[in-house]
Amino acid sequence: MKPTQVPNLMVLLVCLILADLHASRAQTPDAVNHSDTFAVSISMEKETASASQSPTVTFVIKNISDKRIDRDDCSSNSRVWIQGEQGEPPTTYRERAPTLRLLPGEPELACTLNMSWSLAPRESRIVHVLLSYLYDLHQPGKYSVYLEFPAPEGWLRTNTVTFHVVPEDQPEDRHQ
Repeated sequence: MKPTQVPNLMVLLVCLILADLHASRAQTPDAVNHSDTFAVSISMEKETASASQSPTVTFVIKNISDKRIDRDDCSSNSRVWIQGEQGEPPTTYRERAPTLRLLPGEPELACTLNMSWSLAPRESRIVHVLLSYLYDLHQPGKYSVYLEFPAPEGWLRTNTVTFHVVPEDQPEDRHQ
């Protein structure tokens, strides 16, 4: 192999690895929105936000079993997936860690909170998720989001909701 071919081969390898990573990181194909133990859903707190605000979803986890379920935050890390008009926006370290998409040199995210929580039968847990904590949402446009939550039966997927990010000088109620 000629020395001039090595950079081309490296570029090809990187492209193949990135394509495989993008395909494998896509949503869990068999995820559903309920199982024997949990039902999950989300709703937008506001359908429109300016680029300096954080769009927020309300995430509801409901115990649909007839038994008390004990969980902890380390084993209950949900995954958030956002798509915009230009594809997926840039992720933050906090989003890359649970979705296994760390950049070279980034350490795995250690769970230091480790708070336990329980849900009685038919009880729900409500979590407010600040989307700009996980994604760079400064680019105005229309976005869609859903979450995946680990259950004993596999990953559960919420419904998909949409929101708009508008420029600072545009009224937020324009898209509602």
